[in-house]
Amino acid sequence: MGALASSQPPPPGSGHPQPGLREGDPIEIVVGPDGRLSLEPLQRLDRRALAADLRQLQATMPITPSVIEPCRAQERW
Repeated sequence: MGALASSQPPPPGSGHPQPGLREGDPIEIVVGPDGRLSLEPLQRLDRRALAADLRQLQATMPITPSVIEPCRAQERW
């Protein structure tokens, strides 16, 4: 029994259907770090997770001086 009898799923980009994908499913093309293309199921946007990630990112950003008043005081075009 050769490689066809392996219980391992085929690697992404091998030309074999990936588990969880069916005909007609929306997919996205992902470029890997080595330049390989792979087709992956399109993930639904989890708005709560995105909001949590953005709050966490915002907490790491330093507070900087406001630039609104200097911008308003400058001549416009």
